[in-house]
Amino acid sequence: MRELCLDQKLEGQNSIEALSLISQLPRLTRAKYASLLDLDPRLVKLGINISLNAYYRSIRKVVNPQGADISVIYGCSGGDAMSVLLATDAEKLMFVDITKVDFSEFENALTYLKDSSYEKLIIDVLERDDYFSDQTIRMGQTSRGKDDGKHYMNNLALKLLFNLRQLGVDLDGVVLTSLEEGIRIDFSWQYYGSHSTRQRSITFITADIANSDQYPKLLKRKLEEGLDIFYMKGAFFVPQLYSQFLPDIAKSIRPGGWIMTTDKTSMMESFNPEECLKQNKMEFKLSKSDETRILEEQNNPPYDPLCDIPVIQFNPTSRLGRTTGTDLSYWSFLNLRQKAFK
Repeated sequence: MRELCLDQKLEGQNSIEALSLISQLPRLTRAKYASLLDLDPRLVKLGINISLNAYYRSIRKVVNPQGADISVIYGCSGGDAMSVLLATDAEKLMFVDITKVDFSEFENALTYLKDSSYEKLIIDVLERDDYFSDQTIRMGQTSRGKDDGKHYMNNLALKLLFNLRQLGVDLDGVVLTSLEEGIRIDFSWQYYGSHSTRQRSITFITADIANSDQYPKLLKRKLEEGLDIFYMKGAFFVPQLYSQFLPDIAKSIRPGGWIMTTDKTSMMESFNPEECLKQNKMEFKLSKSDETRILEEQNNPPYDPLCDIPVIQFNPTSRLGRTTGTDLSYWSFLNLRQKAFK
């Protein structure tokens, strides 16, 4: 490993040789060889899991290797801007979530995040709110709760804008626009390693992605225009309902575009979307590079009988909250399915 680190040609390359060797090392010693991984250094400074950092960037090499100006619909997005931008490098993104968020919440969150005197308060709020920082660092996740039986995300606007700041977005240049059915966030951001900064936009709308009959006009128009990627992970029980909505979305994906989903429920049940796609005469091919496959293996925690158990750590007094633990195959390990070229 030391010899590999001395080879400048392997620096930041995610070479298969380096990845295979790093995967065999104890987790706590891997950081010494981070120079061999293709990483976004802005997230390394924040303590984001380096293997997850490299994993999302490896996916971008598959779905958008040239950094084209592609469009994405992110189902059940919550406040997660980090993973989808790292994994797709998209220009236009539409976030769809059942949490209702007013324009004023985005305005207030942006004001607080731009004022350094609120920094401690913001960190305290996020730490109290479902261990947001720890979950983002370890799993790339943003959790939510329930209110009267319905899922929602606390402080979604704050989490989304905080996530953008973590990625290196200058919040002074962020422009918020109130739309009839949503909120648009315009910002500049440079994908690490690309040659230039590009203008991006996230349009947030409140809707149930699994209920295509009740999509708002803004989402319907986007589907009519066409998109390049449908992205969804950590979506509770929504994968059970693939047959109700995924074919409608898949029809709108351009040839060569992608469905990027984790295909697991929060109870760790697996649901393969290919059956409902085939029934609707749509051909998507499962694809995964060797680089991405090895990084998935590297992200899987090794067996350790003395390690902390996250589900107990997050619910120290509530046995009710200790349901089947979810892992990265629910939160982050994306199955990539490419639509056939005509």
